[in-house]
Amino acid sequence: MLINNILHCPVTEISGVWRFERKAGRRAVASSTPGHLLHCIVKGSTSMITNRRSYDIASCSVIYYHEQEEVRNHYPEDTVFYSVAFSAPDLPPLPLSRRVFNVEDDVADIFSKIYEIYTAKSPNFNLRLFLLLLKLLSRLGFTESNLPLYTPHEKLWYQIESWIRQKRKFRAGIQDICDEFNISPATLHRVCRDVSEKSTGKRIQQMRMEEAKALLMFSGLNVSETAQYLGYPRIHEFSREFSAYFKQTPSSFKDF
Repeated sequence: MLINNILHCPVTEISGVWRFERKAGRRAVASSTPGHLLHCIVKGSTSMITNRRSYDIASCSVIYYHEQEEVRNHYPEDTVFYSVAFSAPDLPPLPLSRRVFNVEDDVADIFSKIYEIYTAKSPNFNLRLFLLLLKLLSRLGFTESNLPLYTPHEKLWYQIESWIRQKRKFRAGIQDICDEFNISPATLHRVCRDVSEKSTGKRIQQMRMEEAKALLMFSGLNVSETAQYLGYPRIHEFSREFSAYFKQTPSSFKDF
């Protein structure tokens, strides 16, 4: 008997699980990890600005990010939260209107259990982690019957960003993108500005630099290999742009 419908798991990789503690009064500016990222605040609170939206987030809340979004946080009190980063290329990002969830205590317990299993590295921990993450996503509403709705500009720009990441087109020119998606430069710039509030060149540079930082810190690639991965013909060109962008050399992140 032939099976016509082949099923696959939407989550392809769990790239990190962390527990963070932030002291009262701390302020921070950061970018979320590549792929999908979930935070669960289990103690305290935070005031956050991301994607031109402001949030006041209390304990027992889950926050969702997608693909290196800039985040500005202020912690008015001592705060503890868990983070789970994962790759799911076929899972569309949630729209901006559905990024923060108020959750029950058992959802926070799932985050705690994921962290416990991830750090202990006990037998069969990979399978247990994936099972718990899928359970968590289901509880948060990542189901086929509850897929996010996008504006036409959001849908197009997410397709463009996915193409850049999947095909490693981090140094693609404007005309390359326009040819791929059969749009004019004016349309490309308008869509990018509407969705990211950045020019096309600035947004692609941000994607390229954040990808570089993530590769240096987590992938095991050295500076030369990272430059090659991102399509730079010369390592010096990569190092110069990276240093100007982050005010630190690539090697300083490699040694982080």
